[in-house]
Amino acid sequence: MLETQTSSGSFGGVHTVQLPKALAATYAIATLMLRPFGIDQRDLGVDFSQRSRPALVTDILECCATVAKGKSPDRNLLWELQVGTRTECLLRIIGMGGAFDAALTMRCPNKACGERMEAELSLDELLGSRGETSDSISVDCGERTIELRKPSGLDQHVWSTQEFESERAAIESMVQTLVIRDNDSLRENNLFSLDDDSFSAINRVMGESDSLVNFSFEVVCPYCENNSEFELDLQALAIEHLKQSQRSLLTTIHHLAKHYHWSEKEIFAVPHWRRIHYLKLLEEERT
Repeated sequence: MLETQTSSGSFGGVHTVQLPKALAATYAIATLMLRPFGIDQRDLGVDFSQRSRPALVTDILECCATVAKGKSPDRNLLWELQVGTRTECLLRIIGMGGAFDAALTMRCPNKACGERMEAELSLDELLGSRGETSDSISVDCGERTIELRKPSGLDQHVWSTQEFESERAAIESMVQTLVIRDNDSLRENNLFSLDDDSFSAINRVMGESDSLVNFSFEVVCPYCENNSEFELDLQALAIEHLKQSQRSLLTTIHHLAKHYHWSEKEIFAVPHWRRIHYLKLLEEERT
């Protein structure tokens, strides 16, 4: 079970995530500590243009996570985290930067309306919707019950490099990867005797197993009162916020270097809160 403790503020504090027992034992690490993104020189090294999202997420976590004595965690550990846990880490990172201070904007899908509306999403609500987490899920497939482990970042990465002929082929590959073979009934040559209904059940249960991986919410339009369900890719949302934070950091470096003639190394030798204060002074001089 994943447990979390939080102490944070806007661009401050720290979020800690306690690792599942299996990973904690393997890597002899109890917790990951997360810092905000967009304040450190290392944040400039994250390539947001790379094609592999799982690799990008791992790069971000490697940049923002530390373990005992401020050391970086083993990269393999970050790959082995469940997809939902990796998403939670991203949400906690952007939360420290104030990402949830503003409402999420969208348009009413009712063609007769189409007005812009807002939805309030808080970090606590998002994480609370996840509830208790487990390492595996069970799916009833007729007379058989199949147990699957939840996918990791590495699983996602491998699947993203493959091409599948159909959705059924993709699900088969995922099941083949995730099935826990603890008895003879789950041998590889027996696995694909499952019918279409069983694979549909597996696909449905996997989709429902973690709200952070498949997140949706309802919004009532204040103009036409249409009740609509929206699906939101939380990883994509977090990545976009982090990308903007990197751009903001680059802009900060540009302004300070241009005005004070500091090198990048000299700029990052100044604490983040002082850099922000200098920017405010420059803005006051221009007004």
